[in-house]
Amino acid sequence: MIGVSSYSFGHYFKDLGVKGIMEKAKEIGYEAFEFAELGVESDQKDQVELAKKYRDYAGEAGLVINNLATGADLVNYRGSATTLEEEIERIKGRVDVAEALGSKKMRHDIAWAYKDSRSLKAFFEILPSLAYACREVTKYAEQKGIKTMFENHGFFVQNADRVITLLEEVNYPNFGLLLDMGNFICADDNNLNSVKICAKYAFHVHAKDFIVANYENPDREGWFRSSGGTLLQGCALGEGVINPQRCIEILKHEGYNGDFSLEYEGPGDNIEGIKKGYALMKAEC
Repeated sequence: MIGVSSYSFGHYFKDLGVKGIMEKAKEIGYEAFEFAELGVESDQKDQVELAKKYRDYAGEAGLVINNLATGADLVNYRGSATTLEEEIERIKGRVDVAEALGSKKMRHDIAWAYKDSRSLKAFFEILPSLAYACREVTKYAEQKGIKTMFENHGFFVQNADRVITLLEEVNYPNFGLLLDMGNFICADDNNLNSVKICAKYAFHVHAKDFIVANYENPDREGWFRSSGGTLLQGCALGEGVINPQRCIEILKHEGYNGDFSLEYEGPGDNIEGIKKGYALMKAEC
């Protein structure tokens, strides 16, 4: 299925509301919808009830909710969690939200930083703890028929080598990768090669594109730096350096037959970016 993330809608999320952006997604042609959180902060019970409401909205719009992308940090923790065990329990609560949405997949973050995030020694030091936490969460999710994933983003576990190392350390069939075809460049990886070697682990794919800065004008708003300092900016799918057509071709060749979700984070009008993304994915997927 071809889907779109709520993240792609930018200010339209508030302007149109959740029901409105779902209807817009369906109008454009999308079959599926992914939530990057629910858009509001509330307690667990309220989140579950809100998720049920959003599930009904999706049904009315004729969309399948195919993923919940939720925040997590298995090193520094989030919210009220102050220990790894508390963070694990908090993430399990997000699995309950995914279940209420009717989603069969959930992505949670791993960590954004640990000591010197570029250090392999630091990565391998924390690896057993990260793998343990991922395994505990996915065992819980498995009981509910939900697969769990992490994404190649956040710098600390973003390049292909670390991604594969963590997946192999977890070594659990219900746990896989949300493969973002654009994010490898943020860790200065060759994205086509990284897509190829990570494809077999993918449970879900984000379609995303970036442009590289014109160094004659590096102060233009909206740029951010890769791990190695390259200036990048999001753009409409197919208008940057990622070559999403080739990424999709590689994924298919490697046997991927799952969903694609657009993540648009460019500076232009979000709806126009979402339309362009759909046109490219409809032609290629």
